[in-house]
Amino acid sequence: MRDKLSNLVLQKATLILVDIQNDFLESGTLPVPGGNQIIPLINNIQTCFNNIVATKDWHCENHISFTNSINNKGWPRHCVQGTWGAEFPKDLNVKKIKAVFLKGQNKNYDSYSGFYNDFDKKESTGLSYYLKSNSINTVFIAGLALDFCVKETIIDAYKLGFQSYLITDATRSISLSPDIVIQDLKRFDILTCLSKNIFDIQA
Repeated sequence: MRDKLSNLVLQKATLILVDIQNDFLESGTLPVPGGNQIIPLINNIQTCFNNIVATKDWHCENHISFTNSINNKGWPRHCVQGTWGAEFPKDLNVKKIKAVFLKGQNKNYDSYSGFYNDFDKKESTGLSYYLKSNSINTVFIAGLALDFCVKETIIDAYKLGFQSYLITDATRSISLSPDIVIQDLKRFDILTCLSKNIFDIQA
């Protein structure tokens, strides 16, 4: 589903960059296929927004989400606090990012959504408060990975009352086809657009 974009929409919106971190790129421990390809595009997209924020996975050394050697369930060790893998890549333009919201900090809880620090959604990252306190009603979301953290972030954005756009060519999936994820998002009133739609407004 698409809604008509305008300069007014962009000026009042926030661009949320989800988990663009070294460990999710080709040299990281949990690489998202094609993840590096979206960075130049995201750098260009940033020029169209006045307000930009980012989220980060920010795990402790023995986080519950990491693969357990006993049952082999979980993710490879990734985005450990203070390590290279948890940082933004050098080729990502971070100058316009006004705030960074950390998730998955508690050893015993994981979280995919940029709005919450736990799966139970009892502990906020502060992202919703930030947006509402700055009178932001519309968000555009890009980043990694579409079938996990991007998906959960945009669903929560919708549930929290924000008009939510997924920039479909500025994200990549770990396993699922992007079309499958986008089809699933149609259960909600979530909008989609291409970066071209945004650039055309600025032309």
